[in-house]
Amino acid sequence: PRKKAPKKKKEDSKGLGTAMEVLKRSAKVSNLAVLVAAYFIVEKLFDFAWKAQLRVLYPSATAYQEVLAEVSQWVGISTIALMATSKYAFKYLGWGGTAILPPIGMLFTLCIFFAAAIISHNPTLVSADITAMVVPLGAAAGVLARVVCKATKYSLFDPAKEMVYITMSKDEKTEGKAAVDLLGSYFGKSGASWLTQALVLVFGSLNRSMPIIAASSVALCLAWTWSTLQLGRLLRLEEVQGIRKQRAAQLQQQQQQAQQQ
Repeated sequence: PRKKAPKKKKEDSKGLGTAMEVLKRSAKVSNLAVLVAAYFIVEKLFDFAWKAQLRVLYPSATAYQEVLAEVSQWVGISTIALMATSKYAFKYLGWGGTAILPPIGMLFTLCIFFAAAIISHNPTLVSADITAMVVPLGAAAGVLARVVCKATKYSLFDPAKEMVYITMSKDEKTEGKAAVDLLGSYFGKSGASWLTQALVLVFGSLNRSMPIIAASSVALCLAWTWSTLQLGRLLRLEEVQGIRKQRAAQLQQQQQQAQQQ
């Protein structure tokens, strides 16, 4: 069993290298990779920070579990509602208008949540009246961010991602999915855990490292938003080119029919 470890490490390194090559060749795949990695890192970082705040606001284990259960109910209700209406969002807002909703929603709610969290742990930054007003607002923003993060994952984020794969060629789709899944897992799911562990080691707790988590989350939401805008631009460009080719083919066909007559 000990001899298999280097082989696995070598295979992982080779797979990562192949994935990076795919990113260099395809703008769509590279932007999708940023999209997926940013989502997973933001989701994990926020989950750690939010639960750390909940334990401060609700020190009782019973109260803490009750809040989690109530939020889970709202996540379920919101997910069902969004899945029922997402087709209309894609129809009337288009791919770009719909795909931009999750990162913008996360960015807005996270800014409020992290601002309130930082103020609650540093009450001398502002007056007591502002602290009393901001902390409950931050708690509400945290719940809303949790709902937005979870509910939009299956109703908006995943469908938008799959729509991009549909526009790819067979080879690009196969290689792109493998690269995005690998990098999303490698940098997304694992990266957030590494970052939080490092912050806890340096600062002693998640609450003390809240400013770093906040800055990282905001930066990733901005990268997520930028990649979404870039993907929207690429899809619109391809759509315009497809329409032009279709019109050119129709015009050529009409000219051939006129010549035959």
